[in-house]
Amino acid sequence: GGSACVPAPPPFDGPNRDAVQRRILTGQMPRLESHVTSIGEGGLLLLERGLHRTPALRPSLDDVLSHPWIMTNVIQAGHTDVNDIVDRLLHFVCRPAVHKVIGKLMTRAVSGSKVHSLGEIFRSVDIRGDGEVSCNELIAVAAHRREDIKNVWSRLDLEGGDLSLEHFIVANVFSEGIMSERMVEEVFGQIDTDSSGEISAAELLYALRQVDTTLSRQDILDFLVGCDEDLNTMMSYSDFCSYFPTAMKKSEDFARRRTYMQDVGDLTLEVFERYKGIIEKWVRKFKSGIDKLKEIQQKNAKGELAGNLKMCREFMEVVDGMLGAAGQPPSVSFPDRAASVLGVTKVRMPSQDCDKAGLFAFDMVIVAATRYWKGELAMLELGVREATQDGLAESRAAAMSELLPTVIDVAREIVEFAEEAFEEQAASLDAALLLEEPMPRRKWSGR
Repeated sequence: GGSACVPAPPPFDGPNRDAVQRRILTGQMPRLESHVTSIGEGGLLLLERGLHRTPALRPSLDDVLSHPWIMTNVIQAGHTDVNDIVDRLLHFVCRPAVHKVIGKLMTRAVSGSKVHSLGEIFRSVDIRGDGEVSCNELIAVAAHRREDIKNVWSRLDLEGGDLSLEHFIVANVFSEGIMSERMVEEVFGQIDTDSSGEISAAELLYALRQVDTTLSRQDILDFLVGCDEDLNTMMSYSDFCSYFPTAMKKSEDFARRRTYMQDVGDLTLEVFERYKGIIEKWVRKFKSGIDKLKEIQQKNAKGELAGNLKMCREFMEVVDGMLGAAGQPPSVSFPDRAASVLGVTKVRMPSQDCDKAGLFAFDMVIVAATRYWKGELAMLELGVREATQDGLAESRAAAMSELLPTVIDVAREIVEFAEEAFEEQAASLDAALLLEEPMPRRKWSGR
């Protein structure tokens, strides 16, 4: 029972469960001293509890997952800035009630890429993976901010007491890099129903009450400087913008997007050149195999060498080599800086991260195609094996004469497909780069 509490993955870095159980069954208890020196005191205490001889005294799975040492190590592994998370939440709860309601309206205008980025940050502290972050969960990974976190939770309007992704996005909507002038424009447009370019304090209260019925007249008076008691004060779009100084101007947002696209473009070229080398190396294996098969074909056509056992073994080795290559198709690899350029904690493949880099998961096309070729080569390999084991040289020669053209055709098909598909991908990339100037606002994958 206790052996199940000695996992192999970091941060424990210990023997795996099978190794522990095997040594227990053979009477060889594992020596853990050399494996746990880097764990630290908190990890050692948890490990000791997990190995307690009394099952009832061992921690449950929930206890292990919520243990401060586990949470801290997971956060550190993800390189998440927990201080920044707490600061953003703290700034949000200190905002006026009107700001918070406007924040809910603004979440509808947050771009998909920003929602994705915020989701990545949220999931990095959602240790239990249940889609919610509790107060204790956040304290466990930011114990030095305990009082700030408690203050945040006491002032957040949370159903059930836990922070959902939806609440997290609302709390971050005013953050630098998230809020934009476009978002402010959209909210102003929702309130300015007659498109006059101005809204009254009364209109603002009415619109915001559609989102939060608890909002009061006094909340509006506290929010708007110099507003009269009758809420007749008119406000222009520029006046409305002045209440949101962190909103990124369109010019700033455009410059940021342009820089981002240029960085992604440079990354794409780097990844593409790297993948080109991998593809070429992979294709060379089949080209080399084709050359060897042609040599064998010529030798087999000569009467004195036809069906030679050495030649049969060479044929078998070439087919085995091609089958091995088909079983290991080339895949896209990203440099270390890719994650920071794409704005993710880790580049996942296949996923939209590949698409962000302009590759359209091209490697998956090769992988899908090689599944078919691998099956073809496997069937041919069986035929070659049977043919080359025949006792008569004449029979071996006849079988090889029949099989060699088929194997060569399959290898040529693989080479032609890989080269043509890669040329098509290169053309798509060239087109995308040419469209950089006239279409800078388009998503990279849309080019």
